Formats: sequence, C-alpha cells, structure tokens
Amino acid sequence: MQIDALIQSEMAKQHIPGLSLAIVRQGKVVQATGYGFANLEWQVPATSDTAYQIASVTKQFTATAIMQLAQEGKLDLQQTIDHYLDDTPAAWHTVTVEQLLNHTGGLMRDGTPAYWTKPEEIKQDYSYTQMFQMLAQAPLDFEPGAKMSYSNSGYFLAGLIIERMTQQTLNTFLTAHIFAPLGMTATSVNNLSTIIPHRATGYRWTEQGWQHPAYIGLNHHFANGGLISTVEDLAKWDAALYTERILPQTALRQMWTPATLRDGTATEYGLGWGVTTHEGHRLLGHSGALPGFTTYIGRFVDDGLTVIILTNGADASPAAIAKEVAKVYLA
Repeated sequence: MQIDALIQSEMAKQHIPGLSLAIVRQGKVVQATGYGFANLEWQVPATSDTAYQIASVTKQFTATAIMQLAQEGKLDLQQTIDHYLDDTPAAWHTVTVEQLLNHTGGLMRDGTPAYWTKPEEIKQDYSYTQMFQMLAQAPLDFEPGAKMSYSNSGYFLAGLIIERMTQQTLNTFLTAHIFAPLGMTATSVNNLSTIIPHRATGYRWTEQGWQHPAYIGLNHHFANGGLISTVEDLAKWDAALYTERILPQTALRQMWTPATLRDGTATEYGLGWGVTTHEGHRLLGHSGALPGFTTYIGRFVDDGLTVIILTNGADASPAAIAKEVAKVYLA
C-alpha cells in the first residue's frame, strides 16, 4: 500500500524503532496499524494497541477537563488563578485560567528554571508541592495577554486547579469524565510502577545505535504531558469530538478558536489545540515529545480526516509524516 511504503520509508530516514498509525474518516477508523517494534530488546512488534507516552497531546484532555468544569459552573475561564489555588504569588493575580490554556499567561516554559540547562534537573522526582513552589518563585516572562509563549508550567497549574476543584486526582477525574465514557480503556496518567498492557519502550538513535533515553521525573509531565494512550483510543477520542458526548459543540468551537492578544493579534493556538491551516485545509492538531517518544494528532476538520501517529523514537517528526499521509486522502 502507498501508506505503508510512505511510513516505512520515513521510519528508516528518521530512525524510528516503532510507530502506530490511525487514519480516521468522520469518526470511523479506516486504518489502524503498527510498524516496527514497540520493544527492541524482545523484538515485540508495534500494533494499533501499543501504548505510548503521548506527551503534550495530553494538553487537549486537560483543557477539556477545565472546560467541563466551566460548563458545570465550577470555575470561570476569565477568573484569575488565585481564586482556585492557594499561596499564589502576587504576579499570578492577573493570570486567568484561560491564559493558562492558551499559553498567554506569561509563565515560564517548564517547571524549574534549570530544566534545560542542568541535565540532572529533568531527572528529579519533585512533588507537586515542590514544583508549585519553584514556579511561584519565578517571575513571569511577560505581562499576561501580551504575547503567546508555549508553557508546560501553565498546564501544570491547570492540572492542580482540576485536582483542587474536584478533590480528585487528575487521573480519576479524566477517567470518569472522558476515558470511561468513551471506552478509552488503554488511556491513563502514566505511572512507571503500574503494569500497562502493551506499553512501548522509548529509544533514541545515536552514533552507537539505539539507546534508552535519560530518565525523566514524571511530575515534570503531569497535566501538561503525562498521559499514556494508543492510536485506537485516540481514534475514539476523535470520534467523540464530532458529537456532544464530552462537551457541547459550542464549547469545542471555543477551544478551537485561536487566542487573541491584547494588541489584537491572533495566535495559532486555542485551548489545548494548535489551530492552523495546511495547504489550504483547516487543521487542528498537537505534537508531543518526551525522551523516547514523539507523537501527533492532526484533525483536518473540514475534510473529516484525522491522522494519529505515535512513535517510540526520540527525534522523529510524526507531524510531518501525518501531513504526508493526509495528502494521500486529501488528494
């Protein structure tokens, strides 16, 4: 098949050990396939049921949970976050819940100032309280609403708001309100001590060949990138977005509307979704990357086409592959 040849060619070029693909038309799966290996040591083939860390694709689920709480009147997107979180610094008292979700709140990108500059920092298993305290000590990067700058820290705080307002863990709330209703039985907040069926192992390509990536403290990636899922489950998620099973269409359209900055400039990000066009086709999408995993979901909404790609390769470009796959169908 043309798609198979395309995928296998890109896997060879990009050094991808394993890849799972789902192609969905109007909520119906037309292809769900695995390529390569979910685990190289045991030569376990990747399938459509292989579970990958989906990294920042998590953000759309966190944003959806916030929207559900807003629909129920339990929070207000325009309210500042100090109304929902205790012990917030004065600088946060002008940051709204909505600004956490559209990356215009001014919070630094990641949870600790030394996240990118000190390799040992990413390995730390900080508690949520420690993460919060480190964030609270850091100044805002810019005045809220003045610009857009991608912020995992903002989504970390959004996750804390969900837990505070529901008195449940993020995993419990997401399972009850999204995963279980949609039959997404293979999706959860990642936990290394839990036995997860068909869990993929992450890898990175080096001059010496395949290696395991460095360990990453899981609390760095919570509501901002902590889910594990399969392409089969994400296809169920895509199907639900054509309906009102999870949110009213009015709320979904709000999530898919690009944020506007204070000077009137439109961004290319809504609430948990990138909002762009690709070769004239409206595209709602999101990439994800963690050590050992790269992921992408792209919804060509006016065409009723969704391409989902999950990989266990650290440096792959699944978004680029997904767009090539989409060309075959959009042609």
